[in-house]
Amino acid sequence: MTNSAAGKVWDITAEPDQEFEVRVVIFGLKGCPEADVEGTTDAYVTAFFNRNDVQETDTHYRCTTGEPNFNYRLKFIRKTPNPKGREILTLQCWDRDLIKSNDMLC
Repeated sequence: MTNSAAGKVWDITAEPDQEFEVRVVIFGLKGCPEADVEGTTDAYVTAFFNRNDVQETDTHYRCTTGEPNFNYRLKFIRKTPNPKGREILTLQCWDRDLIKSNDMLC
């Protein structure tokens, strides 16, 4: 649609929200420190965007090599455009403890 006196008419309606998946695959870790007295680690990984929707892998119990294996997939549903602005994916490695609180390794 054009108007010769005013020039071209531009469509400035907002872009519709779109939903998409962010898939994170955790295969394994290297250099994971020993956190238990026996020289082992019960490692697992948590992942989240801005502390929302925290997800975690399964636990690799009694890892003695410092290289726990997971082969685990995490799926996050995100929307765009995001009114909060940029989002940051955070990954953390933890040592699971059954009696006391879990220890964050990195």
